Amino acid sequence: MTDIPNLWPEGVRETTPMITPNAIFKRQASALADRTDGVLQGTVTRRVHEDGDFVYSFKITSTTLDYSYELFLAWHKPILLYPVTCSFQSRVTRCGNQEELLEWLRGVFSSDETKRVIDSLLAQINE
Repeated sequence: MTDIPNLWPEGVRETTPMITPNAIFKRQASALADRTDGVLQGTVTRRVHEDGDFVYSFKITSTTLDYSYELFLAWHKPILLYPVTCSFQSRVTRCGNQEELLEWLRGVFSSDETKRVIDSLLAQINE
């Protein structure tokens, strides 16, 4: 039998460095716990939508209250990390690259709605 050669190029595993939306969301979830001394945590779940998109849910959780609040949703095609479409307070935004996603998240985390949710949860935890 004739040997069948490997036709894949040598650099097939060499990729351009890119941070995935999932990694960004998970880092921010961890950062929330750091900022609140672990009283609140962020949780990120990923599921596959019926149309094939990866869908992420970012929740603010409190184990003390046994409660979680879904802050935002985001989704993208599995083989295309960007654009990622994000939804916060019924407003949908399309982030075309990593920098746009980071800027969008900065706005979400510093919004009045997010501050209201965190303040309310902390007040109930501390009562």
